Amino acid sequence: MSSGKPKVAEYPFTTKGVSLGHFDRGTRRFQILDTPGLLDRPMEKRNRIERQAIAALAYLADVVLFLLDPSETCGYEMDAQLRLLESVCETFPEVPVLAVENKADLVGPRSVRPRMSIITGEGVTEAVDRAIDALTSRAPGGAPPGAGP
Repeated sequence: MSSGKPKVAEYPFTTKGVSLGHFDRGTRRFQILDTPGLLDRPMEKRNRIERQAIAALAYLADVVLFLLDPSETCGYEMDAQLRLLESVCETFPEVPVLAVENKADLVGPRSVRPRMSIITGEGVTEAVDRAIDALTSRAPGGAPPGAGP
């Protein structure tokens, strides 16, 4: 998806730090950060790795592509994942959040959310396109569209 080379493995929560990458779309270059996963728990119970992800969202994010695992092979039920999604949206109300179901190649219940699979590549381009649309439809500084000069 980008020039970033995050460490990956065959088990959930492999990401241990923020990984930086870039990708080009037309004449524009976009920066992407792969952050460690978060668990649905209060801030005071989050570890150093989770706090690093929160800091990246707080200070660097212009749009968030929030990956859900409807197959629940990550070890967390969808209810917990959706609570975490809601918490991220509430914590960062100025940042557009696009929820996408990953692991479309695995059996999982269908929903109205976009789906993708990092393994097969299905839906990845469409998810990135939606994130770019959310990013480029905003005015500078997170102001509503049309608020600029």
